Amino acid sequence: MSDSTNVPRADNTGSATRHQAGWFDIRNVIGLLMLIYGVVLILMGLFFTTDADKAKTEDINANLWTGLALLVVGAASASAATGGSTTARAIRWTAW
Repeated sequence: MSDSTNVPRADNTGSATRHQAGWFDIRNVIGLLMLIYGVVLILMGLFFTTDADKAKTEDINANLWTGLALLVVGAASASAATGGSTTARAIRWTAW
């Protein structure tokens, strides 16, 4: 068989420009949703948590702590998706 065929070959030389993720990339959407839910939970934890709610979780404000965690993870996710800082690139998950 001959090496000369009519099938185009992929150019793996790295000369192609890198495509950046758009605004509707799934990482941006998920990061934004986590940020929104984090803010909502922080507000609920700060202003609308009763003593009965805290008694259910052994005097831990679960809404506040979960909201803070979601805020951090959402910010890291959105930052990593857009290229972000060196810190955001350092915590970028291998799946991305």
